Amino acid sequence: MDQNNPNGFIESERGIILNEPLPDDKPTDTTHPQKPAKKHESKIVAGILFVILAAAVAFALTQIDYTAITDSVAGNGYEATDELADIIEQLELTDDGMRILKATRPELQDRDAFNNSCTNNNYEGGVVLGCHTNPGGRIYVYNVEDAKLDGIRQSILAHELLHAVWVRLSDSEKTDLSTELYAEYEKNETVQKNMAIYSDNRDLSELHSVVGQVVQPDQLSGVLRKHYAKYFRNHSKVVGFYEKYSEPFEQNQQKIATLKELIATKREAYIKHMDEYTAANQTLTQDVNEYNSCARVLNCFKTREEFVRKHDELKARQEALRVEYEKLQVEVAELNAKISEYNAIVVRNSDLQESINSKPTNKGQEIKDN
Repeated sequence: MDQNNPNGFIESERGIILNEPLPDDKPTDTTHPQKPAKKHESKIVAGILFVILAAAVAFALTQIDYTAITDSVAGNGYEATDELADIIEQLELTDDGMRILKATRPELQDRDAFNNSCTNNNYEGGVVLGCHTNPGGRIYVYNVEDAKLDGIRQSILAHELLHAVWVRLSDSEKTDLSTELYAEYEKNETVQKNMAIYSDNRDLSELHSVVGQVVQPDQLSGVLRKHYAKYFRNHSKVVGFYEKYSEPFEQNQQKIATLKELIATKREAYIKHMDEYTAANQTLTQDVNEYNSCARVLNCFKTREEFVRKHDELKARQEALRVEYEKLQVEVAELNAKISEYNAIVVRNSDLQESINSKPTNKGQEIKDN
């Protein structure tokens, strides 16, 4: 027996088996031969294989993605309408993204149906364009049909899909992403603007959806870029939908802000000019009255030359004021034109807002995804 193995066991490819007797240890009494070890060996090998199999099964069970199975079952048989199917196709979802989206059984709805589906639709300062219901896990998107806002439905659907993604993440995954999401919030004004309309502007579920909706992947950290790539084959294209539909709003807001500043400057200059003109005109009127009064009095003017000189001075002042009056007319016309332009853009922007407004009573408010 091997001294280093006093228990009589050796390792083999079949598992742990009993040692066979060494040649010097073979029994000399042939009438009582030692029983072969094969029977014991088979029992031990069978036991080891059972343990290994049980461990393998347990390991396999831990690797099963039950959420994916649940999603596959929930989405089984789902068929989008042709219009929504086209929108979904444009998002270019990965297999995981498509599985999750189908599990939410998304719908594109007009105003009445949408308000029945998305009951939490009364936000001060915003209107709801989509929702991911909880409980229920359904996605509903308001059917905005204004051709000037092409891309809005794709963008809203992507936003709501990311809500569905968030609820499926583990606590550890959410913790890992939260640091990256907050960092993106701190540095990105577009994210801050979009989050400002929520009561909790640091809500992680909303932040996760907004960042994935509005920030180009090349501007994201590696962690976030890799995360969103799990669900979108072309994340840049998805963000492009947001950029496309938000452009008319951005242009209008920029024009409104520029015109508002210009109108304020022109109005201030006009008022100042008008005040100066009014004061000069009052002084001239007073001087003309004095001149006329003096002209009626004998010898009020010492000489004819004085009479003519004062007359000519007053006429020159009258002419100068006439020129200033004409300038004021030009200024007020220009000011009114800018005010009309401003009002037209405000109306145009209001019409755009109304076209995305799922509740007609909320005219002129900001966009909000839920």
